[in-house]
Amino acid sequence: MIENLINFGEDPDSIPIILQYNKRDLYEILTFYEMQQILNRDNKYEYYESIAENGINVVESLKAITKLVVSKV
Repeated sequence: MIENLINFGEDPDSIPIILQYNKRDLYEILTFYEMQQILNRDNKYEYYESIAENGINVVESLKAITKLVVSKV
């Protein structure tokens, strides 16, 4: 994603980003730690572990990204 933004001439730091680690109820998935190491090593982005099917942290993720977007306006 970051590479694509740069290729399109966008500064990734100027775009609101929230990470939502979904499907956390499934087996044989990357652990939270592995996800953080791959996607958010420096804890630069706010993140939520979610289970969308049950609505766990879905609204919280939406509120967080909405807040970031509005703050950029």
